[in-house]
Amino acid sequence: MSFTWKCLVFFLSFQFSVFAFDQTHAEFDSFLSDYVKVHEFHSEFDYKSALKDKSKLEKYTKSLSEVQKNDFDNWNEKQKLSFLINAYNAFTIKLILDNYPVDSIKDSKISFFSPFKKSFFKLFGKERSLGDVEHEMIRAWFKEARIHFAIVCASIGCPAIQNKAFSESNLESMLEKGANTFMSDKSRNRYSKKDQELQISKIFDWFEDDFKRDFGSVKAFAIKYMPLNDEEKQAVLSSSTDVEYTDYNWKLNKVK
Repeated sequence: MSFTWKCLVFFLSFQFSVFAFDQTHAEFDSFLSDYVKVHEFHSEFDYKSALKDKSKLEKYTKSLSEVQKNDFDNWNEKQKLSFLINAYNAFTIKLILDNYPVDSIKDSKISFFSPFKKSFFKLFGKERSLGDVEHEMIRAWFKEARIHFAIVCASIGCPAIQNKAFSESNLESMLEKGANTFMSDKSRNRYSKKDQELQISKIFDWFEDDFKRDFGSVKAFAIKYMPLNDEEKQAVLSSSTDVEYTDYNWKLNKVK
């Protein structure tokens, strides 16, 4: 084979390798559309019905596992982050379906210790856990606090899982929607004038540094996304207003 032909074969192989993965995440998008039930400030997942369609999810997770790290590295930043958010959410759903019925992702049937440290899928050629994707990839590679309202841990206390997949074209709008929806839910995030407290989700306790890095403080993030009037915003920022964290509900986010 001539040098020219070798170069052409290499180029075509490279192009196929890089662009073979469906960056629209159509398979997962369709799956979410079928089984996510969206309410005003939260959503539910129909795990029972999704069991009969599990092969559709597994086809998608298989495609995730087939992506090589060198291919991933050639994608743009929006494609990378969308891929990892979808991977986290898809493998979380798979973990629940593989063990269903359960009442919580923390059920001992799933893991005696922590479901987030359990290695049960392959990504970039290695056995991974959900914690690996969240902490060693998403949080390590991207400085984006809003991901905490995009990755969903199959629990009522988590932000609402959206009924579509993240992609390059909708990443920004979905990150914004996730943050706005979660912060508008007064069962989890609210300002109490009577108690002089900003009462917000434990997510802000666990990942306070992420919000400080991107927004200066948890309070600054809160006044940006919570539906507060100007007087309430000023009160929240006051040093006399304490931050208290609401209880986190680990019950499964299943359709009732």
